[in-house]
Amino acid sequence: MTLVEIYDRSAFKNLYASLAWKPERLIVLYDKRRQKQQAENEEIKRFLQNDSPGTVFLGFAAVPQYSLHAVKKVCEALYEKYPDLAFDLTGGREILLFGALAFCEEKGVPCFYVDLQGREFVPVSHCEALPPFSFFDVSIKTMLLMEGAAVRRSLRSEFDAHSKEQGRQLEDVTRIAKTSGADWSSFAFFMQAACKNITGETPDAAEEDESLRYRTATQLTHAGRNVRLEASVFERMVQKGLIAVHEQTAKLVEFSFADLFIKKICKDKGAWLEYYTYFLADKACLFDELSLSTVIDWIERKKEPDDPVNEIDVILRKGFQNIYVSCKTGTVESAHLFEIQYLAERFGGDLSRAVIVTSTAVTNANILKRLREMNIALIDKKDLEEPRFIAKLKEIAAGQC
Repeated sequence: MTLVEIYDRSAFKNLYASLAWKPERLIVLYDKRRQKQQAENEEIKRFLQNDSPGTVFLGFAAVPQYSLHAVKKVCEALYEKYPDLAFDLTGGREILLFGALAFCEEKGVPCFYVDLQGREFVPVSHCEALPPFSFFDVSIKTMLLMEGAAVRRSLRSEFDAHSKEQGRQLEDVTRIAKTSGADWSSFAFFMQAACKNITGETPDAAEEDESLRYRTATQLTHAGRNVRLEASVFERMVQKGLIAVHEQTAKLVEFSFADLFIKKICKDKGAWLEYYTYFLADKACLFDELSLSTVIDWIERKKEPDDPVNEIDVILRKGFQNIYVSCKTGTVESAHLFEIQYLAERFGGDLSRAVIVTSTAVTNANILKRLREMNIALIDKKDLEEPRFIAKLKEIAAGQC
């Protein structure tokens, strides 16, 4: 079989049928007016080599003019060369779809539509000879790979959402962080300074340091700022058994974290909200797969030492939809909306969804308007208690908000 896909900006729509059937050849029909990037060619080739090595990608077939006649003419040229054509009408623009459908009807060529949300194979025309179509799940990692990105690592691998002890610890930290406001940020900044100060290493090396016990001054200089130990938050952490004090004076403190999980959550002012979101999403049992603090990189780009990478706080997969979640402990700004919306569109198009979770109350009328216009779901301060948070997740999973 030679499978023809109608180009869609969602690579998932372009490639899902190929994974299901593993045809001998794949061609993507596209509108020549669109500036096709060479990288897309390489992305598809690379993906098929890894996941469907028996399929040869023949490249992009360009339609020179945006008209039904031009589409049919290109389809006829393909048919002369590959009489075993079958057309997938799942994605793409209207004229290309209408032209491909008209051609299939005229020539008796099979064409079909895959309803990804409803998991239904729709035989549009002349599909009697096509093999059975079986739906299968695609992992978050594979979906990202389809779009030309690779999962490099997860920075929160020390967290087990099913651990009762870590669940209790997270609930205690969350209560402290939610009620401490800016004091939690000051506390986390001090802990960054304390850990770096003791290890005497570079930030990257310090990230790998597994020490739990530290002895440090109660006032330090970090990133050009003077920072003091935030006593009220520190005392509450001690009361909950999350930090143990071995010696403390006005100018010096020696303490130890309960474990590496607590150490990492104390060094990052926003980590608690990421863990909490992941924890409740897992507890809600609404999603097929979850990923926490996923660091991705662009496969096709030549790497430089200072190249930025994208880190997505939480990814939730339900069926073929990836939900990309950005967690913010400060004021939500327009830039945050555009960032998470870009990632959601880049890694799934209309199959994906963007969500902002924030520990602050969002009352700015312009931000609320943009959230609605961009179809970004919001979970803010009023929704952070577990029952309401899970109820919001249910609405998001069902596409109701």
